[in-house]
Amino acid sequence: MLSDAELERLTKVGLDGCTKAMAGKRCGVGGLPAMDKKKPAEAPVKTSPLAERVHYYRLAPAFA
Repeated sequence: MLSDAELERLTKVGLDGCTKAMAGKRCGVGGLPAMDKKKPAEAPVKTSPLAERVHYYRLAPAFA
């Protein structure tokens, strides 16, 4: 959603500034759009043992 100019300004304030901007706090970069404060989407409900196995299989490469 951010323009190249806005992203460039965020790089100048660093990680702390970006974290503040995402939280809707003052970060030293004016004119940024407000971030939505939506809750993260919940994980889909597993409906069967097979779905559970598929879920863990997909996670396996992340832990290897």
